[in-house]
Formats: sequence, C-alpha cells, structure tokens
Amino acid sequence: MSGIPFELCVEALLPGLTTRHPELLDTLSGCEQAVVERDGGEFYEGAVETVTRLSHDFPVFLVSNCQEWYLRLFLDFSGLGPVLDGCDCHSRSGKPKSEMLADVKRSKSLSAPVYIGDTPADAAAAGRPACPTSMSRGALVSRTARPWSSTRSPSSSRACAP
Repeated sequence: MSGIPFELCVEALLPGLTTRHPELLDTLSGCEQAVVERDGGEFYEGAVETVTRLSHDFPVFLVSNCQEWYLRLFLDFSGLGPVLDGCDCHSRSGKPKSEMLADVKRSKSLSAPVYIGDTPADAAAAGRPACPTSMSRGALVSRTARPWSSTRSPSSSRACAP
C-alpha cells in the first residue's frame, strides 16, 4: 500500500490497532526505516535520469505523502536533492498532498505546472490545485499547453534539503 500518509496505510491494513497500541506506528516506522536504510529500493527505469534532464530546463519540485526519513533516504539514494527546486512531505508539513501542491503552485507562482505521479490518489490530489492529470503508461502526467516558465538561470542555487 502506498500513495497515502503512513498513518492511513497502517489504519487501512490494521484497523483499530493503533488506538489499542499507540506505540505501533513508531515500531512499524522504525522497522521500515531500518529495512530501507539497509536495502534501499529500486527506481522506475529512467526516472532519475528523466528528472535530472527536466531540471535543466524547468524548476522541479517533489511533493510526497511519505515520512520525512523516507524523503531523506530517497534523496540520498537517488542523488536528486541538488536538482530539485524544493520538496515537501506529509510528515514535515502535516498537510495532504493536494495542499502541498497548491502551496508550491502559489508560492512559486506557477501558472501551468506539469504534474507527474504514480497513483490514482496523485491524480485526485493534483486536481484540487488545478493541475489536471491523466493516466499515461502507468504514470500520471498533467496535460497542459505549456509547462510553467522558469525565470531561474542555469547557475541558480538549487537544492532540496530533507
């Protein structure tokens, strides 16, 4: 199960247990973190290279429902931190993905952002801040006439610090 905040995943898989066992979320998160730190994960084929290429011409932001430790490990393993213009996650902001997307759109003055996601929940979240999406080869890709304009020069400082 993925694409939704950790607490909701646990509740969906183990209904009511977190109420009876408040330590369950911390225990599960700690075990998951240990496995991810040890084993890493696999990226979609070409994903890291594609994001890196896109970052040469467009500002790129990462918004996720993941936990902050997961975002940090993802950035470490992928090496994408330096090419991102910003990032946020649910456990950092406490906001649902739709609000994080709206915040990025508003704070960066993006008029027609292109949104790429990998779950139906991503399509729903992107629709709330008016980033229309559609399924495309297993990923969600926003369809806009023109991506947002970048006023950033190629030498601008960029980084997404977890």
